[in-house]
Amino acid sequence: MRLLRFLLPSVVALTILASLAPCAHAQRLQVRTLDADASGRTIEVTVAWQKTLRAALDSANATRYGVQAFAAAAAGLPEADELLYLPALAQPAVQVLAAEFDEATLAPGTDADTLGAGPLAEAVAPGMYRKAPVATLVVRLVRYDAATQRLVRYRRVVVRVQYAARAAAFNLVAQPNPHLAVTRSVLADGTVFRVPIPAEGVYRIDRDFIQKLGLSPATTDPARVHVYGNGGAPLPALNSAARIADLAPNPVHVRGGGDGSFGSDDAVFFYAGGPQGWTFNAAQATWEHYTHPFSRETAVFVKVTDATAPVLPVRSYPGGSAPELRETTGRHVAEFDDYMWSKEHGSGLTWWTPTFGPGSVKELLRSADLNGLVPGTVSYVSHAAIRSV
Repeated sequence: MRLLRFLLPSVVALTILASLAPCAHAQRLQVRTLDADASGRTIEVTVAWQKTLRAALDSANATRYGVQAFAAAAAGLPEADELLYLPALAQPAVQVLAAEFDEATLAPGTDADTLGAGPLAEAVAPGMYRKAPVATLVVRLVRYDAATQRLVRYRRVVVRVQYAARAAAFNLVAQPNPHLAVTRSVLADGTVFRVPIPAEGVYRIDRDFIQKLGLSPATTDPARVHVYGNGGAPLPALNSAARIADLAPNPVHVRGGGDGSFGSDDAVFFYAGGPQGWTFNAAQATWEHYTHPFSRETAVFVKVTDATAPVLPVRSYPGGSAPELRETTGRHVAEFDDYMWSKEHGSGLTWWTPTFGPGSVKELLRSADLNGLVPGTVSYVSHAAIRSV
């Protein structure tokens, strides 16, 4: 069991059987090939939804279309994906042959233009996988049209994937490389210190830290302490994916200073991403957790220069009564990177808990520190793998 995430609030004491976890979507989503030939494939996607669309919306008390309605309709399954092996690295055409669906009318709310948008079916991300040309077929199972206020959830979709002729394969054209525009790195001059970051959070540079770096607090101005870093997430695997060309300057908050020295109460605060963290997927209205596959820590670089460091903007409160937040949704991850799935043929990126046999029990949350937990609904997302020997 590699990833377990639950949304708070709730009171929970659980033991999870690994044999049950990976089957939730497999029991209600089926993707199969109806026919295939040299020109393409006909693919059928079927979903056995546990609730009707109206019942799902009513149970979530969703009266307008937005994140809540989208999540209720999708029930954790907003789209179906299928890897397509292609005869050539060329964009295939996708045609919808048949569709069966349920629909409901909902007035648009927040995020109505982004949630559930896009064509019903399309082939995306053409590229190479294990030396073979591939693309990914995406079938969006939940779609919304704000103009007609129509929410549609599909239970069956049949598409025809038509391969492009080999002559229509992509021409490889050189793309501009933003790294070539960097003629001098921000770390090329001055004294630079690499600071390890074990976890996401706000960090402080104070007088004691300046002394540990070997700098003199008497001649170090807090306003001239620069922090550089590109966050904690790993770089994209595709070299064609967008990424920053150099280290980015991180805005800081300076307390004290102004006299050219680092006093006992002076400090520089900055935010840094860690090797584990969360990102929000707006298209699917879900939080996604990432773990850096190559390191248990990330790093920022601290440099003192003659220039003033960029600072975080300070905005005044707009007025009115201060909001009071009594309860919010939280997240917790139990992740055990102890065992590599395939030492002989694996990529080195697939790590799991130690394996255990049928009938065995893996307790994940017995020692978890869930501060502030209150009674409520809990949702689980798990990643698991099964292998027969």
